Amino acid sequence: MRLRNIVIAIICFFMVGIYSMASSSVREIVINPGKQLSLGGINNVVAAFTKKTGIKVTIPKVGGCGLSVKGVKQGDLNVGVMCCPATKDETGKLGFVDSAVARDAIEFVIPKSNPVKNLSTRQIRNIYQGKIRNWKEVGGIDMPIHPYAHIMCGNREEVTRQYLTGERNPKTGTITIDNKKFAPWVSNIKDEVNVCRTVAADPNGIAPVSRSMVEDNLKVISVDGVMPTKNTIANETYPIVRYLHIVTKGYPTGATLQFINYVKSPEGQAILARRGKIIPLP
Repeated sequence: MRLRNIVIAIICFFMVGIYSMASSSVREIVINPGKQLSLGGINNVVAAFTKKTGIKVTIPKVGGCGLSVKGVKQGDLNVGVMCCPATKDETGKLGFVDSAVARDAIEFVIPKSNPVKNLSTRQIRNIYQGKIRNWKEVGGIDMPIHPYAHIMCGNREEVTRQYLTGERNPKTGTITIDNKKFAPWVSNIKDEVNVCRTVAADPNGIAPVSRSMVEDNLKVISVDGVMPTKNTIANETYPIVRYLHIVTKGYPTGATLQFINYVKSPEGQAILARRGKIIPLP
């Protein structure tokens, strides 16, 4: 019996050793960088990271929060990037670990032919809740307002919907979102790229979109008198700044941890910031 236990112990020792060597020798990770980081310059970060470490980073498909959650949950992704924080169920039942990776801004765009230069938060909320319906009510021409949006992540603390319909609970400090407050004529467009194209083609259009997706043929307006610039987003004086999130299944280790640490490092953040679409962490 004693000999048998010794043999079993030796086998277990070698199995653990083999597993540890296999884990430590993993030289490839699979990620979904999300649309914002993808447009913001994540490929340059990946290239620099691979050159520095020899670890290959594969991006099979770029998608939103749903793709990241599904991939991380099923083990198809080592890293998923989300524009919203993980839910309590995801960090609880599913064991997700969530941390901020960069900052983005929600910018309001209109066609360049529209003379309006600024809207207040109250005016924007009233437009999307149906209380303001004509551009002349906000200093523009006498034409109907056509509000568009990519209304996404219905069960999450999503910044755009919080801004447009949210109400802060003074006791808890939380912001509740009520999608029923959206006016019935707000057009919900599936993809933010299509939102931009739709607004550009509609003289009366307006929409909130990620800074990373704003196209040159659109006019970005100031909100509450503040234009979204690198500085106003960095110091968060611009009113609609959001954090982009990295999620993993459990605490990251090995190559996954190396990648996350690199993206968050001063070097990685500087590479992300080059295009001006993504703002580094504070």
